[in-house]
Amino acid sequence: MGLVADAHVQGLEVFVYGFANDVSDSYNYSYDRTIEYLQFVDNSEFSIDGVLSDFPSTASESIDI
Repeated sequence: MGLVADAHVQGLEVFVYGFANDVSDSYNYSYDRTIEYLQFVDNSEFSIDGVLSDFPSTASESIDI
């Protein structure tokens, strides 16, 4: 199991932080920030419980899809 799954087994919630709107940081996601957020929120292997972001409009827009 991974870190997120282990935390959920213990009854803990997992929130992530560190997403940025910098173009150079999202190259693995074809420069699409919404894909990066969704990789953590809607993933077949794990799903985090929430996102803390300095860019709330990007996070909200991504999860609202």
